[in-house]
Amino acid sequence: MNRKIKLSLLILLLTAYAFVSSFSNVKAQRENFTLIYDNGLLVTLETPWYVYSNSTFNVTLTVKAAEANLENIVLNLTRIITFVDENETSPSYEPKIFQIGSLNINRSESYQINITLPENSSRVVMGEVACKWNIRNGTTIFFQRTMFPIAVIADVWKERVKELQDRITELEGNLTDLQRELNETRHQLESKMGELGVTQRLAVIFGVTTALFVFTTIYLFKRKPQIW
Repeated sequence: MNRKIKLSLLILLLTAYAFVSSFSNVKAQRENFTLIYDNGLLVTLETPWYVYSNSTFNVTLTVKAAEANLENIVLNLTRIITFVDENETSPSYEPKIFQIGSLNINRSESYQINITLPENSSRVVMGEVACKWNIRNGTTIFFQRTMFPIAVIADVWKERVKELQDRITELEGNLTDLQRELNETRHQLESKMGELGVTQRLAVIFGVTTALFVFTTIYLFKRKPQIW
């Protein structure tokens, strides 16, 4: 049972180290996500993903005619939200309506949006877009609305990493204590095994002595003169 506990702690430590290491080595990089892919239209988001409170960053929205010639395309960035003290709030940005018009197949338009986060903002930054369009020479107007994560505010995750590092230190201490207990248990078992060896030897001697006593008694009894 102790070996299972030790193995579980080792696995947990390795997992935690891997997580902390990967997060600590995060570099500034931009990620791409698909927001809308429907009836020939593709809308994607490019974002730095990891951002900091009280900072300004930019994201890029790209609208592409992926599978057909499109027209009457309108993209509306309806809202952006984040959280301060667990309360929803809106960061500084310019709500925009992009009148794109027509796009031939495989053509695209990109738009950059600057976002300024308030002080003490935490958790995540969320956005919402709405888009309408139709296929060229078609009569059906398509509409899509979606809400999506824009970025993760790294400050709060730094706190989580610190908590995890403290937990790792605690687990290392527990592992040291467990190793000491295992060593003590091993020494006790070795001592018991030594005592068991002595007991076995005494049992053999006692058995031999008893056998000799019984044999001698029988021999003397047989040699005793018979009285009739």
